[in-house]
Amino acid sequence: MDKVLERVCAIMATTFNVPAASITPATTPETLEAWDSMGHLNLILALEDELKISISPEDGERMKDVETIVKVIRPLL
Repeated sequence: MDKVLERVCAIMATTFNVPAASITPATTPETLEAWDSMGHLNLILALEDELKISISPEDGERMKDVETIVKVIRPLL
């Protein structure tokens, strides 16, 4: 697992109170019960805070699975 994916999974595990091992690149709001609309906002805020980045609203809307989250974040680091 690459470092960006590991960090995203760790942040998601903390944000959604689930084991990091349960989060994969294919994880989506449909496969993770806590990932609802409010959870999505909390996730974006947690990613920005932990990684010291700024995610645009457009990118935030695109982040509908872990694989896409990693693709959005990687260039910002």
